[in-house]
Amino acid sequence: MLVRIVQLEIQPEHTTRFLELYSAHQEMIRGNEGCVSLQLLQSDENPNHLATLSHWTGEDALNRYRNSDFFRQLWSNVKPLFAAKAKAFSYHVWEKPNH
Repeated sequence: MLVRIVQLEIQPEHTTRFLELYSAHQEMIRGNEGCVSLQLLQSDENPNHLATLSHWTGEDALNRYRNSDFFRQLWSNVKPLFAAKAKAFSYHVWEKPNH
C-alpha cells in the first residue's frame, strides 16, 4: 500500500475555485484503477493550505494515474491556482515482518 500526500498552497482568491474543481473531479480520481481512497484536508488556520491524502495499491497504480491524460488536464487547470509549488510525498505502509 502506498500513501501519497500532496501539500497545496492555493492563492487565497482561488481557494473556492480549487474546492469546486476538487468536488467536480474527486469521484473520477477515486475511480482510477489502484486508487483505494482519496481525501482532501484543509487547514483551520489557513484555509488556502490544503493537502490531498490518497491510498494506492502501489507505485505503479499511482504512476499510471499521474501519467494519464485525465491527470495532465486536471493538473493544468489547478496549477495556475497555486501560490507556491506543490509538495508531494509518497510513503509505503510499513508492516511488521512475520518471524
